[in-house]
Amino acid sequence: MFYSPKTSADGLVFNYDTGNTVRSYLGEPTTNTVGQLNSFSALDLYTWASSGNTSTWSRDTTAPLSPVKGIPLKEISSGTDSYSSTYNNTVNNISAASSGQTWTVSVYALAAAGTNIQVWIFGANSSGNYIELNVNAFTATGVWQRISVTMTFTNGSTAAVQARVATATNGGVIWWDGLQMEQKTKATQFTTGTRSATQGLKDLTAKNTINISTVSFDSNAQMTFDGTDDFGQTGAFVPGITSKSYEAVTRLYNVNQQAGGVIGMMGENGEPFDTIVYNETGAGWGFGSTGFARTAWSNVLETTTNFLHLVATYVDYSYKLYRNGQLILTTTSYPILNYNFNSVIIFGKRHAATTGPYNGEIPIAKVYNRALSADEVQRNFNAVKSRFNIA
Repeated sequence: MFYSPKTSADGLVFNYDTGNTVRSYLGEPTTNTVGQLNSFSALDLYTWASSGNTSTWSRDTTAPLSPVKGIPLKEISSGTDSYSSTYNNTVNNISAASSGQTWTVSVYALAAAGTNIQVWIFGANSSGNYIELNVNAFTATGVWQRISVTMTFTNGSTAAVQARVATATNGGVIWWDGLQMEQKTKATQFTTGTRSATQGLKDLTAKNTINISTVSFDSNAQMTFDGTDDFGQTGAFVPGITSKSYEAVTRLYNVNQQAGGVIGMMGENGEPFDTIVYNETGAGWGFGSTGFARTAWSNVLETTTNFLHLVATYVDYSYKLYRNGQLILTTTSYPILNYNFNSVIIFGKRHAATTGPYNGEIPIAKVYNRALSADEVQRNFNAVKSRFNIA
């Protein structure tokens, strides 16, 4: 778990960390159309059947746990064998009735190094005849590995999609777990069913829901912001926050972008707001606010796309902004705004709907209901700098 006890926890009202894949970042919103298949058990919702030469199939409680921690299916093959979905249960057919749909089949596999393993994807028309086919072959490494295949269907008569996993080594032993089939261009983190837009990212304080329905994801299933319409936010609540601190680890994909918001708070309809904003007026990091009512700029511009650590603290007539543990901006010009009305916590935008979209990554974000001291800011920075290689 990456949530470090060395960081300040007193007063935390919001906290996520995408490195914590147990409690915080559970993965991209997705639907595994295979149903509950995480161990090939008889209780799975999908209908499966083995084919090919004679094999011995069984669930193996002694096998090393896979990354999805299911009970793997053990296959002892006698030639080329497969374990695949069938079309005899129309309730569980995966519809691909129109052309242009892209599907990805993925599975975890464990076999002796050098064993040939394959994952397949089929299309079939309404009569069950195969009309499309794609396959990826892999060489086992002796440890659990994720293998996948993706294809886009071009035949408009496609009525169903079938997943298949197979071995191609006579007498080989292989374990399968975590089969997933989804209408996406890449394999996402495994789920036994549907992971909604409010289930992919969890607030570690358990005080807020987080909606990431508009967030982008890279090829490693990490959360990113594309600079056009990506952002995340909590549900509306009354935080009752006056003095506060925002904290984030982030990196810019484009150092010349303007007005992108990293982490902040706003009224549920977009106003008023206070957000850490980058380069809105060409003057680097600063305090963004409604109509520039509580706005100041540091003149600190980024020249690289390296990760950095930011903290903004708000006290009545004393705002401070820190970059990598160092104070870069102080302003005594503004009173503080009391968020004693329905508000949301936002990240990846400045405010409103998609105003001030951010282009970059935000793997950690926090909100405190008090101002962190300079020592606490330094301690929080020290806790993450090695992880993100921040100088």
